[in-house]
Amino acid sequence: MRRSEILRLKGKIHTISNRGKIVARFPCHVSKESVVFDNRRNELGRVSWVFGPVDEPYVEVTPKAKLKRPLTMIGRSVFVEEEKNE
Repeated sequence: MRRSEILRLKGKIHTISNRGKIVARFPCHVSKESVVFDNRRNELGRVSWVFGPVDEPYVEVTPKAKLKRPLTMIGRSVFVEEEKNE
C-alpha cells in the first residue's frame, strides 16, 4: 500500500490563544490529530481540540515550533491533510 497525502479542507486562522495555540475555523468536521499546513505546504502543527458548532467547527492547533510574529497569521488560510491508502 502506498500513502498519498492531499490537502483537502481550507480553513482560516481565527486567533492565536494566549498559550500560543492557533485557533482556526473550518467549513466541516476535522479529525483530532490532523496535520495543519499553511498555503506553502509548511506544516504548522496538529489539531489538539475540536470545538464549537458541528457544521463549522473551531480547531485548536498545537504548533510544531514556536510561532514568530503570531498575530500576523490571523485571517490566513490553512489546510488539513487527508490520508488515503492506495
